[in-house]
Amino acid sequence: MLKRYLVVTRQNRGHFNEDQVHMYERDTEVKSLIGRIASGDRDFLSEDPETLKSIHEVDLVYGKIKRLEPSLENMKIVLKECDK
Repeated sequence: MLKRYLVVTRQNRGHFNEDQVHMYERDTEVKSLIGRIASGDRDFLSEDPETLKSIHEVDLVYGKIKRLEPSLENMKIVLKECDK
């Protein structure tokens, strides 16, 4: 099954907000990004705070999109499907 993860983040730049879409192939990359955002770890290039807006899992075989939300279970980040 081919899956891609689309993560939308919001970066606050003073009076302006900028949304960015990141595409990842593995859920471990998404979990790493969530952990970095939650811990407040900032790169030396971008000093602006970043917040998580939404996570979507796209199934490329069947053409289905699921909205996911991060949760913490047993001190590990887990991606669960959102209730509609």
